[in-house]
Amino acid sequence: MRRTLSILLVGLFLLQSTACYSWRAESEPAAALAAAKPQQTYRLHLANGKTIEITGVVVRGDSLRGLTDSATFARGEIQDARVGRAVPLADITALERHQINVVGTAVLVAVCAATALAIKGLERFGSRPLF
Repeated sequence: MRRTLSILLVGLFLLQSTACYSWRAESEPAAALAAAKPQQTYRLHLANGKTIEITGVVVRGDSLRGLTDSATFARGEIQDARVGRAVPLADITALERHQINVVGTAVLVAVCAATALAIKGLERFGSRPLF
């Protein structure tokens, strides 16, 4: 019984960590997306194999500019910072947009509700066998 509940709770945690947001591949050019939705977070796949997540994008000349998150280690602790970055448009091989995953979120809410009802039902029956 405890093993089943443990597996259920671990599965719920794994579902929760991926359900709400996803990355959607975009077929439009980076310049068009930057003009239409500049405050979105984008994942850029570059020709050299690197991947960059960038927010607040704007196209200036032949570069896509925006902010990336950067963690630095100073005075014995990790500090987050936003760093300006420019990437040549010619170096971008693929572009993905961060968006909410409605179906995944709905499934997560349903699974959470079912888990809560199952736990409540098990509490009600106590240690008696279910069958």
